[in-house]
Amino acid sequence: MIEEDTEMPTALNLADNLEHLPDRIRQLVEKASAGTLVLALKTTYKPNSTIPSIWLVLTSDALLLCNTHSTRGLWGRYSRTMLPSLRLGVTSASRVYLDLHAPSGTVTLTLSEKLARGDIERFLAEYRRLGGRS
Repeated sequence: MIEEDTEMPTALNLADNLEHLPDRIRQLVEKASAGTLVLALKTTYKPNSTIPSIWLVLTSDALLLCNTHSTRGLWGRYSRTMLPSLRLGVTSASRVYLDLHAPSGTVTLTLSEKLARGDIERFLAEYRRLGGRS
């Protein structure tokens, strides 16, 4: 029996095209009317055991926090004028994460070990270009 790797390949942890996103994430982005997709970054952060991993979806008008849950897919939305701060960090065990500092509090978004550092830097560069702080 062949075992499947449940972790998405690095190329699918960062998307710059709606067609490269999971169907549910693509539907949420289209429904949110938040402009055009710039980049989407899959995290390994789960808000609780019933919510799938969060995607950070950067659009021309907002930062969306989405997951593939059937009814609670849009977990957070920040307009371009109110973008929270994103800070890159590394744990003592060398795990990479992003701290999202919003008025409602700080959320630590863990990232896959398979995600290339260049992909993270590309996402943060686009985030800064659109007015976000990192």
